[in-house]
Amino acid sequence: IGLANLVAGRLVARELVQDDATGQAIADELESLLASPESRATAEALSSELRASLGGPGATTRVAAEILDHIARAPKR
Repeated sequence: IGLANLVAGRLVARELVQDDATGQAIADELESLLASPESRATAEALSSELRASLGGPGATTRVAAEILDHIARAPKR
């Protein structure tokens, strides 16, 4: 299961889970992207928007730095 829809807070990509993940359903989704320049452009724009909202590469390094900074500022016991 992808997190794109959760992170974006809206439908970015249809999630085909368990019984919904059939060859036909996957082919239908792909065909809609290949057959419609508008659908493809929308999917690309949503993907770009999602990537930008995540802050680009290096997220784990940024999070680790924030955690270390938080620990360093925490009162000593």
